[in-house]
Amino acid sequence: MQTIKESAGKYGVFIFVGLFILPSWACTMVQFCDSMPDKCVAEGTESGEPETSEGVGSGEDTESGEDTESGEDTESGEDTESGEDTESGEVTESGEATDSDEGYEESETGADQCDGVCGLPNCGSCPSEPVMVDIGTGFIDSTEVSRGQYKAFLEVDFSEVGISEILPGVCTWKNDSEDFVPASFDFMSNLEFPVVNVDWCDAHAYCEWAGRRLCGNVYGGAADFDGLSDPVNSEWYKSCSKNGSKAYPYGGTYDEEACNSDGSSYIGTAPVGFLETCEGGYLGLYDMSGNVREWTNSCDVEIDPPEDTKCRIRGGNDGQTGSDLRCDVDFSYARGTAPGGTGFRCCKG
Repeated sequence: MQTIKESAGKYGVFIFVGLFILPSWACTMVQFCDSMPDKCVAEGTESGEPETSEGVGSGEDTESGEDTESGEDTESGEDTESGEDTESGEVTESGEATDSDEGYEESETGADQCDGVCGLPNCGSCPSEPVMVDIGTGFIDSTEVSRGQYKAFLEVDFSEVGISEILPGVCTWKNDSEDFVPASFDFMSNLEFPVVNVDWCDAHAYCEWAGRRLCGNVYGGAADFDGLSDPVNSEWYKSCSKNGSKAYPYGGTYDEEACNSDGSSYIGTAPVGFLETCEGGYLGLYDMSGNVREWTNSCDVEIDPPEDTKCRIRGGNDGQTGSDLRCDVDFSYARGTAPGGTGFRCCKG
């Protein structure tokens, strides 16, 4: 820091006179900051604040927590020139996150995305409903999956890793979370009704995310396409027929009022589990006949493209009647279609 005496000696009387007449910007030429703190600023500073006392320029933290020339963190946690994180958790000039981001977990592939199934970070809570019914060799959902339950799945933002965890390789046309949204899906109303307009891959993905699986073989995996009426092969058929002992879930003969069908007094699709008379094959199991058809993990020989491969749907819907509602009815759709009147339920074990 030059003194007045030194400056005058170097630059002459002109500078001395300039002490009284120079504007504030000229003070940086000759820093008379000791005698004119209100007029001068430290040479090279950006803030416009007076230069600090000797020793601060070393870059060591100060007790006040103000920024030092080195840009290292201060005790107050204010932003430094280097942009490094501060203790307060505020965002620095570099844009990097700080310690204040509590409750936030970053996935392997992107912030705030789900890398797998329910219960993992950013993947939502695992659904407690539908409750599951014990069929001896495993468990099956007591009702079809509702719109409200499916909505919770749609609220999850899946990463590429997450999608690969819940979908098999035959569902290559599903690339992000938006691909699981059914046509005309209402996020706000009729949440107690079964979800419909879903394709086979939507059903498979939901069940995997929920910690369950799309109903297939009794012992896991896919059921044989040709074994639709074999209770050892198909867990859906085993559940509907109570291990092959019933043609309809409620008994051996058709009753048009028992379940929601074209011949019943109920008009349109009913809320899941609404008709208590449509119970069976096992106690506590509802709507295995009528209301909406259900996708199962039972597909024909793969063809190209895989979305054209036929997969079994079971149980019939409210627009059908008679033998179309039997537990062993033979019906299938292309995997990639998302028909109205078709939903699903999940199995486990």
